[in-house]
Amino acid sequence: MAGSNKANTTTVGEVLQAYQDYSKISGQLTRNASYSAIAVIWAMKGKNLITIEEDILFFFFLTILIDLLTYLIPSYIWMFYHRNIESSKEKLESFSLPRWINWPYNILSSLRYIFFGLGAWKLVSYLLAR
Repeated sequence: MAGSNKANTTTVGEVLQAYQDYSKISGQLTRNASYSAIAVIWAMKGKNLITIEEDILFFFFLTILIDLLTYLIPSYIWMFYHRNIESSKEKLESFSLPRWINWPYNILSSLRYIFFGLGAWKLVSYLLAR
């Protein structure tokens, strides 16, 4: 965990590790909560306990789709970037990364949380209004 050293100092590696840990956990929680929301809605709808608006399900399905894209698109970007570096005439041991390299992941992660939040808000609002 960042800041775990004496005198509350940290390293760049610890900061990166903390970011990766929290990002991984929040992604897993969002994915699992979306699956759970879909399962609960389906179960209640199947037993005719509720009649739910389809756009509520849409937000949770969209969250899961964006979750897939959050990992799929950056993996291809990194793969092509790696191939480009490997095929360059210069064999570099270290180099600077372009600023945009993680933007797709960051944008898609943000969208995933936004759509999950919208779906959860609509679902809770719907259930409380009943």
